Amino acid sequence: MRFALLFALTLAACEVPVASVPGPEPDACAPDAVADDDALEPAAPTPCWVCAPAAPFVRACADSVDGECLADGAACRPPSECCLAANRTHDCAACLPGFTGPDCRQCADPGRAGPTCRDCALGFDGPDCGQCAPGFAGPDCAFCQPGFAGVRCDRCQVGFEGEACDRCRPGFAGDDCNQCAVGFAGDDCERCAPGFTGPDCAPCPDLGDPACDDLRFTTVVAGGGTRCGLDDGDVLRCYGAVPLPATPGRFAQVAARGDVVCALNAAGRPRCFGAAPLAPPPGAFERLAAGADFACGLEAGGDLRCWGQRPPGVPAWFRGPWRLLSAGRAHVCVAAEGAPQCWGDGPPTRPFDTPVDQLASGGDVLCALAPDGSVGCTGAPGMTAPPGTYEAIAVDGDAACALDAVGAMRCWGPAVQVAGAAGPFAALAVDDGRACALDLDGQARCWPLAAAP
Repeated sequence: MRFALLFALTLAACEVPVASVPGPEPDACAPDAVADDDALEPAAPTPCWVCAPAAPFVRACADSVDGECLADGAACRPPSECCLAANRTHDCAACLPGFTGPDCRQCADPGRAGPTCRDCALGFDGPDCGQCAPGFAGPDCAFCQPGFAGVRCDRCQVGFEGEACDRCRPGFAGDDCNQCAVGFAGDDCERCAPGFTGPDCAPCPDLGDPACDDLRFTTVVAGGGTRCGLDDGDVLRCYGAVPLPATPGRFAQVAARGDVVCALNAAGRPRCFGAAPLAPPPGAFERLAAGADFACGLEAGGDLRCWGQRPPGVPAWFRGPWRLLSAGRAHVCVAAEGAPQCWGDGPPTRPFDTPVDQLASGGDVLCALAPDGSVGCTGAPGMTAPPGTYEAIAVDGDAACALDAVGAMRCWGPAVQVAGAAGPFAALAVDDGRACALDLDGQARCWPLAAAP
């Protein structure tokens, strides 16, 4: 019994398992064993601390050699150093000053950035990063100033130019420079819109000008030095005496003479243009005619209404129903199913005794197209139309033209030296000794009637 107890104590003093003890000697340590006087109370291991990527930011490494953790090769570090590396206080209990967030990786000052939160964040500037950098704006300096663009707000937004990006580029317009200026078109407002030409995209100088042969019209009217048309987008375009706004709008019908241009929108509401625009009466109209300083229209029920500086004898209102309407310098004429009737100065009150299909006025002259295709004119000498069958007529002063069944133009009058043009044409107008016509594609051509087209 005494021998067994002594053998057990001897083994406990060796830092090896019993199975490693060679031989029967119970009182000897194994060759590799090390005697330890404190073996009965093993010494506490010295921990090796390494920094963890997430909370609690410090972890113990059980096995280490020469300050290196054998598990992952990380160096042993004091726990406080791990906390500081995670932007935390020595005990990891709170974020260091200047840092915030659940992982203490965010800068407490929104104007700061970088791993140490000492750099200015994107959009901020100044000694204390307390103001917006050039090009930035907003309470958090998170937006580009108007006119600036880019991640760093360091370039001009599309449509802007200048050192401060504070003016519209050529071709752009609007408060935000986000639309094409009048006369420009394209995704980048890089080309002239139809009806404009030249390096500055100025309006075409005249109806039918070769520089603007990209325009296509559906209607052409003229008289008294003014030529107008509705293009294939129903945009009103005028040339000559009447100044139009840059964007007059879209219309369904137009009448022009001298300083007066009036047009009907799709709802039949009239609008007049000019240096002193006429004020049309309220209501909807179906047809318009323009004279010198006045205009007339046929209301939806066919009644005649005239406004502006009406010549003597021209009524402000006359009961219809009327179907046809024309106006010259100082007269207005209407017709229904019977012979036409006129008021004012120029053609007689009853210019023709038979029904007519069309009326055309200009100056003091009235021309009418009869159901059989013949044309008669009155109001001035030398206005007898050449024989033929016609489908459309136009007149201005001492010149008149008509289109025949194949679209050829015939012209006449005291000052007319050009008998016409072969065409074919789809529409025509006469203005102050000049003829204008639309070909079958809607392209306009104009030429003086005293010279060959």
